[in-house]
Amino acid sequence: MVSVADTCRVEGAREIVNPPVDTAAAFARRDGFVTSWHDDGQADWVRGIGADLVRGHGRLDGPRQVAVETGEGGRVVLTAGHAVAICTGSRPALPDLPGIAEVRPWTNREGTDAHVVPGRLAIVGGGGVAVEMSSAWQGLGASVTLLVRGPRSAPVAADGAVCR
Repeated sequence: MVSVADTCRVEGAREIVNPPVDTAAAFARRDGFVTSWHDDGQADWVRGIGADLVRGHGRLDGPRQVAVETGEGGRVVLTAGHAVAICTGSRPALPDLPGIAEVRPWTNREGTDAHVVPGRLAIVGGGGVAVEMSSAWQGLGASVTLLVRGPRSAPVAADGAVCR
């Protein structure tokens, strides 16, 4: 378990725990972890261990087989020695709300890539991503309203920890 004292020893994290929040330091730490949203380093590592990297849209194509439609219009069929692991990732989806496109909504992608803290933010949903984003943006100083359709959301983290 990580304590507040442990957090206070981490560059970029201590600025989040101690008020006022240093948003530039918090965003810089995040950008460092996600390598500014480029996977070049990970792609180089995959190639470095002798593996082939195939980018595209894959579909199961038989026992232990995946067919990948590449961006260049090609098709590559891969056969696994033992099993196929399906790691789908995710795609943001906007709810069907009248006028939502006109307000230029953030999805989870924009919500994790922003470099400015909005004064006010409404988050639609009560699942893990919505609760995490509401907690994070409130911690960074935004006034957040979480809009949930059901009787309750996933648990929201408590705030108020301070480094001494």
